[in-house]
Amino acid sequence: MQSKSEEMQRKTTGEERNNFFFNLCVYSCVCVFPSSASKRRVKKVETEKETGCPSPCRFEEKKENTLNSLNDFGGGHSYPTRKPQRRTKRIVLMYARTLATSLTSTSGKFVSPSSSLRTRASHHLQNHHRRRRFATSAMSKYTPGDALTNVTVVVTGSNRGIGLQLAKELLENDNVVVTTARNVGKAKELLDLQSKYGEDKVRVTELDVGSEASVKQWASNLAKDKIKVDVLINNAGIIGTEPGYKKWTWDLVDQNEMMEVFRVNSVGPLIVSQQLLKHNVLNRPALIANVTSKVGSVDDNGSGKGYAYRASKAALNIINKSMSIDLKEEFDCTCMLLHPGWVQTDMTEKRGLIETPECAKGLIKALEGKYGPLNGCWYDYKGDEIPW
Repeated sequence: MQSKSEEMQRKTTGEERNNFFFNLCVYSCVCVFPSSASKRRVKKVETEKETGCPSPCRFEEKKENTLNSLNDFGGGHSYPTRKPQRRTKRIVLMYARTLATSLTSTSGKFVSPSSSLRTRASHHLQNHHRRRRFATSAMSKYTPGDALTNVTVVVTGSNRGIGLQLAKELLENDNVVVTTARNVGKAKELLDLQSKYGEDKVRVTELDVGSEASVKQWASNLAKDKIKVDVLINNAGIIGTEPGYKKWTWDLVDQNEMMEVFRVNSVGPLIVSQQLLKHNVLNRPALIANVTSKVGSVDDNGSGKGYAYRASKAALNIINKSMSIDLKEEFDCTCMLLHPGWVQTDMTEKRGLIETPECAKGLIKALEGKYGPLNGCWYDYKGDEIPW
């Protein structure tokens, strides 16, 4: 049988070891996870230990809970890939546990760590923190709702109208803009912008959003050029298969009109977003803004007509709704809808009520979160929320 003195010595050694282990873990939390909240918690715990107020037992309670949770880490429990901070904490705490174990001599007595060992532990944790900061800095610094300055923006259908004006406004704010046109050779105004701002600021690319093959090739080219995008504005769209409102009424619309407008206005933005994500071109987090129209609102339809165009925009609205749920969860992408208003462009035969500069400035305000929350929301250029 073991003597009482040996038992007391073992108990004392165990307490020493647990105290050192806990203090090392507290240090790990401060060094590796230096959030203000964690600093406040640690400071509070240490203050309570020193003063005994307001509750002396809380420090021991904290220590016991910490040690119990550390035992759980040692059981080989794996965490989902969407919780990188938990994985990092697991690595650091397992290191702390290994270090504490290594401080036990072969005789079973706890040996106080030497200054050199403490220094090595400190350097290890600081280096771990530095690597973590580097990994974070490699990610996008942009967060949806931030001011659109010094970010990379894709604007589809930017060879004329609203898309062209958006590109101009974004370039004035020192952004990099990836523009698109179905025929780059005819996109004279985009090529002029490229000459003015330089190829580093303006990329003129060929894209037909109505062709899945074109979208895939375009996304693949961006990936090869190592372009990383913060904001995608799905602006490209058509009002019909022919210019103007020639098939706007119920007696003139046909199947081909319905399917072609649906293919470009509804399916196009979905496939563009999908391929940029699949080719890892979109940063995380990122913002996807789908340019829709108020005529796609069921609640707002009080005048009828526009069967193909209304249906295509209503379909885009529900597509955006699903994207705002699925992509936010999986890719940290915020998805919103924009109504540009009735704008004087070639598509509307210059019948609109506002001009493109007023529209573009208002839409950029919406993108910057000046009108309210972004994900799943729908705003017009004035900041009014549109009913579904």
